[in-house]
Amino acid sequence: MSRRIGILGGAFDPVHLGHLILAREAQDALGLERVVFMPGARTPLKGKPPEATDDARLAMLREAVKDRTDWEVCDWEIRRGGVSYSIDTAQHLAARFPDAHRFWIIGADQLARLSAWHRIDELGRLATFAVAVRNGDKLVFPADLPPTVKVETLPARRIDISSTEIRDRLRDRLPGPELFLPATVYDLIRTDGLYRRERGP
Repeated sequence: MSRRIGILGGAFDPVHLGHLILAREAQDALGLERVVFMPGARTPLKGKPPEATDDARLAMLREAVKDRTDWEVCDWEIRRGGVSYSIDTAQHLAARFPDAHRFWIIGADQLARLSAWHRIDELGRLATFAVAVRNGDKLVFPADLPPTVKVETLPARRIDISSTEIRDRLRDRLPGPELFLPATVYDLIRTDGLYRRERGP
């Protein structure tokens, strides 16, 4: 039986409890031996770059997963730089885990746009898409999705935590961001002054 590896990409700006819960639920549902967190330098379907530096996002992720031997942070996309195309990442991970069954973990909203992913037909040969289906989600399969693309669904709880809301709360010094973050990540954000609004003269 081949190894089963999960890939969870994103900006992780910052990583929050919703990301970690999704990774755990995918691991349970799919029997994943390992989950690889892959922070991107810049994604082609999101024009705005992350607010935190690459080093800061990596530090937060590593802090979040440091106690898990079955989770890892891969800095390949960040070291490579530029726009992060999933096909390049999938080829890298296929070379690293050649005998593994690789699952690319995405949300239901991403499924609807999957046909727009760069070289999606080739990507479908390298990984199965594991779509997190939360209560109330409606799955929309693009009509032009290539036949090489394989999709599995995994049940996931709905947790409305947003990195954008966390950044806004930190920037405006509003209460509550610590409730959405691993404690060590929140401590790192405070120590390094991340997402702090610049004060005027």
